[in-house]
Formats: sequence, structure tokens, C-alpha cells
Amino acid sequence: MPNQYWSSAGSAGTVDVADIAKVVFAKSFVQLQGFDLIVSTPQSAVGLPLVQTRAVIRYGVTPVEATVEGPVALLLRYRDGSGHVAANLIEVDIPTGNETTLLVPPGSTEFSFDSQKFSRSNAAQVHQSDASAQLDFENHAYYVELTLAATSHVGIPIFFPPKVSVIQLIRQFE
Repeated sequence: MPNQYWSSAGSAGTVDVADIAKVVFAKSFVQLQGFDLIVSTPQSAVGLPLVQTRAVIRYGVTPVEATVEGPVALLLRYRDGSGHVAANLIEVDIPTGNETTLLVPPGSTEFSFDSQKFSRSNAAQVHQSDASAQLDFENHAYYVELTLAATSHVGIPIFFPPKVSVIQLIRQFE
């Protein structure tokens, strides 16, 4: 089958133990705990300190035709809602165990994929990373590290939390 791509449903990831209570899995989605409501800040929250909630979910990448044959980019179907979605493609060197973040675009030092580079939306959108990389499964293992983040007032749930339904490595044709 030509052009097979590695992909994963958001709900198929492994959550960091410290973040288990912060996320919800529903159908294909992984999202931060909260409510899918768009509301303004309640008057009772004015003056309360803000707290940042972050959760990390990892997805093992396995070799498939398109990810072995040429450069790939990271594509996500997500909703940033009232938060932020970021992802890194990590390469693990088999002999040494050293880890390297791939697909970091020129001028950026943090993420392979960053939802803040695109227009914020309360609807699902699909975007891909700016950079591409060649994968070498003979000498390396790979995983995608997804970070969901949002800020809310202490004691107030996150309204319209960020969520991801699809993570995919797609072939970049030259």
C-alpha cells in the first residue's frame, strides 16, 4: 500500500503518571479536564490567582512505508480552545540513549509543532510542522511528546480546554 503514514488517535497515548488526573480520553480525543463551554470569567474569579495546567502524553512511533522512505513532517488535528497544544518528535539513539528533538523550525527552540503559530480557534483544525526530518529506524527509536496546557483561575475549571484527536507523520515530497 503506497503512502502509508504513521498516525495515532489522541486517545491512544500514554499519560505521564503525574498528569493522569488532568486529562480525559473520549473517543479519539485526549483533552485537559474541563468543560466544553465558552464562558467569560465569572465575577467571583476576579482577583483569584491564575494557575497553569499542563499534561504530557506520549505516542510511540513505529516504522511504516512513508516514514521510512523520505522526510516527514508532524501533522495534528486539534482544538486549542482556551489553551495551547504543542508536540515534539523525539529521536532516541539506540546505542547511547541520547534524545534529540526533531522538526524544530529555524528560529524556534522549543517545539516541533506549536498551535500558537496558527490562529486560535474553538473549532478543530489541521496543521503541520514547518520543518521535516528523515527517520532512521535501524539506529533510532521515535516518539511524539504531546503537551496540552491551559490557564485558569484557582478553583475554577478550565472552560473549552485544548484537545487533540489525530497525530500523524506525513511524507514531505521534495
